[in-house]
Amino acid sequence: MQGECTMIDREMKARKFKFGVELYDLLREQETSAGGNVMSTLGIKAPKGVPATPGSFKGRIQEHWDKVREDISELERKQEAMRVEKTHEEVRRERGVPAISAKEKIANAGGALQSHGKETKLMAQIALIDRGIKKRKEQFGVDVYMKAVEIIDKKGNSGLKSGVKNVMRGGLMKVSEHEQKIQRCVENAARDVGTMERSKETRLKEIDALEEEGGTLSFRKNSTAEI
Repeated sequence: MQGECTMIDREMKARKFKFGVELYDLLREQETSAGGNVMSTLGIKAPKGVPATPGSFKGRIQEHWDKVREDISELERKQEAMRVEKTHEEVRRERGVPAISAKEKIANAGGALQSHGKETKLMAQIALIDRGIKKRKEQFGVDVYMKAVEIIDKKGNSGLKSGVKNVMRGGLMKVSEHEQKIQRCVENAARDVGTMERSKETRLKEIDALEEEGGTLSFRKNSTAEI
């Protein structure tokens, strides 16, 4: 049972990791949409980060969001630089001077081999950064999980339904589509993790009962031996 509890702990952590990836992507989608819609109407290029609407989900986890956004943006910049370098390497190889003599062919073959080696190294580095980006998103999920659940399910009512509203034409108020997606994302994670927590709690109670029973049996055996 203790082994099962350890496995449940791992499953809960994995679920929070998944939650972090989903939530980050939803917030980025929301940010991109807001920046694109607002700025495009003004003919201005949308900035990398769009300030959170007061009372929005992102606004309530702003500190965590700013940190993860900054960390991942830095990784994405490094990755993009590597992609550009890889493209340049491919272009240089394709535009190489055609070989005529045997010496030139040997030189070209050596250059091509070196170029392929460099491209392979760049591809490996790009893949490594991909893993780093995913891990950072996963950690984000662990960092904000408790706060996210508190926001969504405060006293049994959705904090988004009660506190996050957009002004529409004619004064109509309603929760935005992005906020609804975020709400579902958090609710699904809370449901899954909650199920695991209850399962673990059941096993812990069974362990307590077994330990108590075992202690009683041990005491009886010791008493009998002394007699």
